[in-house]
Amino acid sequence: MDKQVKDRTIRVSDMPTDGKEVLKQNSKPYASIAVLFLLGLVLIYFPSTRIFGIIFAILVIVVGVLSKDRPLLRITDNYIVSFNRSDDNCRVFYLDEIAKWTYREGGAGSFDLLMLYLTDGTMTGVETLYIFPAVRAMRKVAAEKEEKQEVTFKKVKENFFKK
Repeated sequence: MDKQVKDRTIRVSDMPTDGKEVLKQNSKPYASIAVLFLLGLVLIYFPSTRIFGIIFAILVIVVGVLSKDRPLLRITDNYIVSFNRSDDNCRVFYLDEIAKWTYREGGAGSFDLLMLYLTDGTMTGVETLYIFPAVRAMRKVAAEKEEKQEVTFKKVKENFFKK
């Protein structure tokens, strides 16, 4: 655990360019916006929901255009980059600095987290819009470091009936 780790916070312009990109995620959910827009078009087709469909489709377009798209996460075969929300900095985690990793699904209105346990004993959460592509990418580059999650009926039941 006394392994020296590299400085993690760097400017986006100084981000390393080596490594093959496995996953790049941005914050704007294009697939969800497209599905909601198509739903609006379907509602327009039926006379009884036409006005609601027009309003819904326009609202989806406005949200799609006005919401900012920013990079969230980049996974390569050498490192993981977590982009900060408000400034021009990002955090870089090299794969050799990661002791183990797992994931946590976020609740409504929150991002999912890719949890990284580093060799220096620290733990950090990296925000991701969709966790399953991030998990697939991590399994490609660091499968041996995954901390498997035990899914039992008891845990599913507890989460399902959580108040």
